[in-house]
Amino acid sequence: MIVTIAIVSVLSFAIISAPPGSALAQKINQLQSQGGAVTQQQVEALEAQYGVNDPWFVKYVKWIGGFPHGNFGQSFTLNEPVGNLIWSRLGLSLVLSLGALVIAWGLSIPLGVFSATHRHTLPDAVITVIQFVGVAIPEFLFALVVMTLAATYLGSDVGACSPSTFRVRPGTGRSSSTCCHICGFRWW
Repeated sequence: MIVTIAIVSVLSFAIISAPPGSALAQKINQLQSQGGAVTQQQVEALEAQYGVNDPWFVKYVKWIGGFPHGNFGQSFTLNEPVGNLIWSRLGLSLVLSLGALVIAWGLSIPLGVFSATHRHTLPDAVITVIQFVGVAIPEFLFALVVMTLAATYLGSDVGACSPSTFRVRPGTGRSSSTCCHICGFRWW
């Protein structure tokens, strides 16, 4: 297992490092295109600070060395530590995962019991076909289809879920408003 994690980490680092240039170069180009004056000495100081010109193995050791401490680097786009970004979204990810688990078990267990007690009947055959189709379709494709249908036919907003995209219902907490926002309920 440790060997697998090591191989995956090296491959992940290689994929992240593969594109030409660096995030720092893009940031400097963005500053210069907006009219900001960045001298060559400032560019060299930033490159030394972020280790842009270091060999790949030094970059890898710095990259992997921060993980045990929760240091995943700095987001150049949002100017925030990546660890903070991950932790801020982890709660909603857990809520969605647990909700999906409850729905999956809530459907599959009763349908499995029904199918086992009514073998070789038409409802059993229909349940079996639906089950095989469900297993055959990749989850990301199914999610995209559901999102498209929800946006097209239900008028649901399938965009980001953040405090700026929903209102807190008076008299309720933020968690109930978040759940209603995820499920697409509207009360105003």
